Amino acid sequence: MYQSGYNRPMKLIPRTAQKILKKLAGSYPALVVTGPRQSGKTTLTQAVFPDKPYVSLEELDTRKFAQEDPRGFLNQYADGAILDEVQRVPQIFSYLQGVVDKSNRPGQFILSGTQMLMLGVIGEYLWRTLDVARGREPYVIERIYE
Repeated sequence: MYQSGYNRPMKLIPRTAQKILKKLAGSYPALVVTGPRQSGKTTLTQAVFPDKPYVSLEELDTRKFAQEDPRGFLNQYADGAILDEVQRVPQIFSYLQGVVDKSNRPGQFILSGTQMLMLGVIGEYLWRTLDVARGREPYVIERIYE
């Protein structure tokens, strides 16, 4: 497996977080994986959910579409997706809230983003939908490469 920005293969190390994500995806319509840059969030989500489309909001054209037409953007992923660097399009959370409220299908969306930037972006209602670890110790996503 290759990580973008690296020229050598990286070996994925099985982590407790993989099992936790899989289990939580069976109970919640959306999950958030957050942490510092280069901590393995993208690789983790793609490893745990290999059948879900992966969408990076770092890509300018993708981000522009999501910003200009959030409803149309999300409609492309009616069965869900991994939305990476989702903090880049803060307005998408209002639309995402409507999608998950309407469908209420477990594991529909897996969101990932940089920890510090995510904190100010997600609305309180959506945190209730997403913050599956509320009232418990937060899960620490370990670095997943050796």
